[in-house]
Amino acid sequence: MKDGSGFFYAAYDAPEAESFKTTNYFHKIYFHKLGTEQREDVLIFERPDNGELNLGAVVTDDGRYLLIHQSQGTSPNNELAVKDFSDPKAPVLRLVTDADAAYIPIDNDGTFFWVQTTLDAPNGKVIGIDLKQPEREHWKTVIPETGNALEQVSMVNGTLIALYLADAQSLVELHAPDGVLRQRLELPGIGTVGGFGGGAWRTRHSSHLRTLRRRA
Repeated sequence: MKDGSGFFYAAYDAPEAESFKTTNYFHKIYFHKLGTEQREDVLIFERPDNGELNLGAVVTDDGRYLLIHQSQGTSPNNELAVKDFSDPKAPVLRLVTDADAAYIPIDNDGTFFWVQTTLDAPNGKVIGIDLKQPEREHWKTVIPETGNALEQVSMVNGTLIALYLADAQSLVELHAPDGVLRQRLELPGIGTVGGFGGGAWRTRHSSHLRTLRRRA
């Protein structure tokens, strides 16, 4: 939690016997409040319908949401669930319920999320999902798929930095939050680059984002 009150973690149920020979099933997400006993930890999310799923959780940079990743085995595809901390009574929203592609959250501005995905795009693309209208028919393409493989996307100071693999070397594009291409970086030579990170926003509100929402 951004206020430092506690943390989330994934765990299996304690084994009935003192043995490490049994197989673990039914991964779960818990919240531990600092200064309390572990037996008081709160169960946040579970999938009793599928005991083979691996779960993971991360809090968004603005501290408002918990994103819960669900995947099975070595598959690159996953499901996503979201918990909104601004409403203590709000249930966990299962945002992506079909692991038909990879869904990697990039960043959010309020209820609007940028997500890197391979949905109908083997090389990868960026879509926008607004929790006010989370259904698939309302998802919008922000950065379309290209002929190059999209390896990673990060949001730094209101700019989407898209890292591609093109002809066995790195290609870096800078996009506005609405997907408009701002610049293709001129690199000093053939090679690979990485490590794009930093503060997501100078402010949490952007004219580009408002334009995107109007278009949607």
